[in-house]
Amino acid sequence: MDTTRSSRTAQLTLRQGSWEQLGDLCQPLRQQVFVEEQQIAASDEWDDQDALCEHYALLLGGRPVATGRLSPEGKIGRLAVVQALRGKGLGAKIIEQMISSARRQGRQKVYLHAQTQALPFYLKLGFSAEGPVFDEAGIEHQRCVLALQSPVTSATPLTSEIETHRTCDAEFLASALTETQEIHLRGPLALQQALDGLIPQCRRSFALSTPLYQSTWLNDTHLSQLLGLARRHPHSQVQFLLGESQSFTRDPSPLLSFYPRVSSHFAIRQAHPLYKNSQANIWIFDQRHLLVNPLNDPELTLLYTQEHRRCLQLSQEFKLHWQKSDRIKALQMQPI
Repeated sequence: MDTTRSSRTAQLTLRQGSWEQLGDLCQPLRQQVFVEEQQIAASDEWDDQDALCEHYALLLGGRPVATGRLSPEGKIGRLAVVQALRGKGLGAKIIEQMISSARRQGRQKVYLHAQTQALPFYLKLGFSAEGPVFDEAGIEHQRCVLALQSPVTSATPLTSEIETHRTCDAEFLASALTETQEIHLRGPLALQQALDGLIPQCRRSFALSTPLYQSTWLNDTHLSQLLGLARRHPHSQVQFLLGESQSFTRDPSPLLSFYPRVSSHFAIRQAHPLYKNSQANIWIFDQRHLLVNPLNDPELTLLYTQEHRRCLQLSQEFKLHWQKSDRIKALQMQPI
């Protein structure tokens, strides 16, 4: 995402994307501000959260002058502004963009760990300080929180709102996805129709990440289509990443009944406690289309296309979580 403003001297451009997209811009500035100026240990500055976060870079004449990141949990962090331009409102511009992104994602709040010397800056932006002062990387910090109001939904060229009563069949999806990057689906019927339309389109991979699997999501037809996908190519993948597996292995579902016969083609794993998706049910189709059902609004499902930054971000997040996941012992003992 680019937001460009012109001035007489240089252009101010805000870019937003994944670490893969913006790391080359953000890394040198963070190294300069945190590691060199503030003497924060490199081991504290560079962590595996960068791969999961949405990153923001403010460019002046093509040169990065400010950066920050927003975590999947709604934490704002790594806000850095080049020393010569501090006090010019550049940090506020990035935070305002993060807040707008969090609102679009349906978050009820964002939070951050503010260095105590910077507290007036965050309080002026509407944050409230809470809790005791604590040490983080050798610097005094305090937690700050900002409650968010839900945005008013409006249609734009990049967003389409599908009402509960309106059909969301394959023909509609094929047409809509050529014109939009984000579609809002309302109601369980619209979710099912989206799955009906998108699963047959998969050519290389299907992934589902969920805190709690629901047996009504995938029926026998879906599973047969996914089996055909898994058998289509040596590198095809069908992956299910569960935040909680006990109820899945105990309660009957089409997937559980299907699995013993196709275990060499379907991979079902338990998420690591530190890499557990607790925000939404997420379906990833060939890393081209993405369905997100946020837990704080179960009636809403967001459909993103490949061009949308959320598609790349959540696809990368799934890969990291999958690498840290574990086998489910109860599934290994199931009779074939």
